[in-house]
Amino acid sequence: MTQIKLVLDALKGSFNGYESVLQALHGLTEEEALWQVPSFSNTVPIKPWPKEGTIHFQVSHIRSCKRNYIACIHQRSIEIPWIDRECEKSFQQDVDELKKYHEMMCDA
Repeated sequence: MTQIKLVLDALKGSFNGYESVLQALHGLTEEEALWQVPSFSNTVPIKPWPKEGTIHFQVSHIRSCKRNYIACIHQRSIEIPWIDRECEKSFQQDVDELKKYHEMMCDA
């Protein structure tokens, strides 16, 4: 088994709850995705990310991580855009890209 295959299997295993996350997000509106954990209410937003502690932020973060994993694996590159400059998306765009990147990981 190659190192890449081992890494991919480990990553796939770490996203076991993916289906339950999708179920929880199903039907969630843009407005509901802005709900913020009260302990984050005084944080200063980091542009271009959604407000920290919101559902939208969490989805955007997971999407960004999946994209970075794919870049590492496919490009064998360690030059990862840790600060995601493509974060100014609607909640639904983030959910759609999360699905796309998950499928890409599963197909790798």
